[in-house]
Amino acid sequence: MVSSCVICDSQDLTSKEQLARDGDRLLIYKCGNCLHQFQDPDIYQDMYSSGDFTSSARGEKTPTKEKIQQLDRMAFRRYKAYFDFIKEFGHTLEIGSSIGSFLHILKLMGKTVQGIEPDSDYAHFSEHQYGFTQLPELLENHIPTLPYDAVCSFHVIEHVQDPKAFVRNIREIMKEGGKLLIECPSIEINTYGVSSHTYWKPHIHYFSLASIYHLVANAFRVLEVNFIGNFLFIKAVNDGHSFDEKEFRTVRSRTSRTAKLIKLLPAPRTFKKIPVKQLLLQPWMEKSLARTIKSYVKLVSFGIQEKNYLRQEKQGGKPPAVHISYFGGWENAGDTVLSKCVRQVFNLNLKNGWELQKLTHRVDNALIEKINSSRYLLIGGGGVFIPDSNPNQISGWQWPASKEQIAAIEKPIIIFAVGYNYFPGQEANSLFVDNISYLLEKANFFGLRNMGSINMINELTQNQYKDKISFQPCPTTIIRHSFPKLSKKVASRNVAVNIAFDRYERRFGKDVYIILDQIALALKEISNMGFKIYNASHLKDDLRFEISLKKHQVAYENKLLQHALPLEVFDFYNNMEVVLGVRGHAQMIPFGVNCKIITLGSHNKMRYFLEDIDSLDWYVNLKEEPTTIKDRILSVFNEIQLENPKVALDRIFSQQARLLQITEENLEVIKSIVS
Repeated sequence: MVSSCVICDSQDLTSKEQLARDGDRLLIYKCGNCLHQFQDPDIYQDMYSSGDFTSSARGEKTPTKEKIQQLDRMAFRRYKAYFDFIKEFGHTLEIGSSIGSFLHILKLMGKTVQGIEPDSDYAHFSEHQYGFTQLPELLENHIPTLPYDAVCSFHVIEHVQDPKAFVRNIREIMKEGGKLLIECPSIEINTYGVSSHTYWKPHIHYFSLASIYHLVANAFRVLEVNFIGNFLFIKAVNDGHSFDEKEFRTVRSRTSRTAKLIKLLPAPRTFKKIPVKQLLLQPWMEKSLARTIKSYVKLVSFGIQEKNYLRQEKQGGKPPAVHISYFGGWENAGDTVLSKCVRQVFNLNLKNGWELQKLTHRVDNALIEKINSSRYLLIGGGGVFIPDSNPNQISGWQWPASKEQIAAIEKPIIIFAVGYNYFPGQEANSLFVDNISYLLEKANFFGLRNMGSINMINELTQNQYKDKISFQPCPTTIIRHSFPKLSKKVASRNVAVNIAFDRYERRFGKDVYIILDQIALALKEISNMGFKIYNASHLKDDLRFEISLKKHQVAYENKLLQHALPLEVFDFYNNMEVVLGVRGHAQMIPFGVNCKIITLGSHNKMRYFLEDIDSLDWYVNLKEEPTTIKDRILSVFNEIQLENPKVALDRIFSQQARLLQITEENLEVIKSIVS
């Protein structure tokens, strides 16, 4: 029987039975002094060292692609939220570090780190994902070689049996003056009223602002205790400061007021799985109301613009052609632009409307009927021949159409400017080869966007269809010709960089920290020459390169292009002088509007494009001697921008003219097919 609070030792306890996640009914104790809620600590079971927590709560022994993305995005959000505090971290320990996502961020910042994660499967996964090792152990068993400058822990303390011992153990392994950051669920916010989500059997403790303050302030000087999202956090420093009773009463008063406010508002409704209460209260709690309103207004405005854009894209003659691609404005900016550019070259030569279908959507009888009622089927462009963007056992590539469904298509099939985008280490299986072979037989025009893709498909299909495959350059490379109303190229001293952070483990491997440092150092020198640097992000995840830019004190401006329609993307690159890019379309789009480019090669497709335009001298291989990347980037930059810019531009103009001619010849063939 519990007789006193596990945090403040008060005997002012009440208890209640509480419905929890997974249908469990838990006996919860509540302290009237510090407002802490908790289960009887004697029911504690070590689910973590055995891996039981991973298999039962996380659902898998090895994290899925979606789980890794979630952890990485959460780590970057914490970086943004806590930057002013963590930028001063030195040698840092993270307790309960999962697969190491936040440690990865700290390493990008240049910190020395150590992670301890009791689940050995998750602890060892950091080696695969980020290239560093973690220790599969609990805090009480951890013996550091040197005291830590900083310790952080996210969503761990609610699981531990004895929080007081947990905090004491942290202090014992920390330097004097060391910094502490803890984040955990907030009981007063109570998942913004969804209590059944808040209570969970693996969570022994349910901290309030007051109880986390009481716990930490008995060992550290508390700098801040506050809310972030559904959670609370506390920042503290190890300087021998004693507990402040007056401050505790102030925090306790805020805890009570917050809990009452949450209860006063109506029961939660949800918008895209987010309680409306949270949408209303979180900005106020985090003191970010003005910024949040501005963000909401921007997103609503963009949603309206995108609807109008898509409505205009569908206009034209009847019956429409069906275009399978990524076409929405919420997508990767390169895919959105590419989809538009494909339709534009068709619009200039073939007058028809468009039925737009997302590449990854399920293919069913209704879609096949729609195609058979249309003028023709157009699939393109983009690197659609890749196994992991939309993994399926139907086709083996991004469009999940079976051979039987393709056989049922009665209208002409045009494959236009698609690419073979397998990363090094990815192998095409028999499902992919079989389905692509059938698509080659069935298609009326089969155009691949570079000779490298043509060679790979021919090799996989043993050259059976080499006479059916045409070279069809990506239409982004001829934007200047396809969009005659586009503004003239603007001379500037602007330089953009795009670093792709999806599949970063494949793009950069274990040298990721060296590679990103080297790119940032090159940009620092370019900035010192008087050029303005833009961190151009085709996906929101690409913004993470700002970590390396900040680390090396590079002056830069973020430009998020994910929520931008094609004309805005054109305008942005039209104002750049040189663009460095890891993504294919962070090179082809700038090339198409007459920017000079430096290709940061981490993928075969980047080399394929430069081979096709006879420009391998603009290629910087990121996998080759990473410590020389800075010098190689600067060598290309000096050549194309400072020493021989006219030579570089003349090559762009002549190659564009050649790619335009190939495209026009192919469109004449297509016109004869669909007429």
